[in-house]
Amino acid sequence: MTSVPPTDVAKRRVRALLTMTFTTRPGARASDLALAGVRIALAWIFIYYGAGKLFGAFNGPGLHNTALFFSNTAHLHPGGFFAVLGGVIEFGGAIAWPWASVRVWPDWRCSGTR
Repeated sequence: MTSVPPTDVAKRRVRALLTMTFTTRPGARASDLALAGVRIALAWIFIYYGAGKLFGAFNGPGLHNTALFFSNTAHLHPGGFFAVLGGVIEFGGAIAWPWASVRVWPDWRCSGTR
């Protein structure tokens, strides 16, 4: 009886792990809908907080008070820059998600993989 060298077994295990990690397959429709729901909820959270920081919407602090908080409490100087940066990242990221999904979804739907 011949035995397989340990290096061959290790190589096969690594190859199997890499194949399992990096191959993709179409997901189920239910998981796609669940992920879309989670993304919509997160987009709403980021819109809520980003608009509060930038515009004072939803009883948010507004840009001036956010800048004061960042400079005085969080010790981020200049506070105005970091207030705008944080608001733009939150609000802009939340607005970018629906735009990207509208741009990608027709291609995904018509690709014939589903």
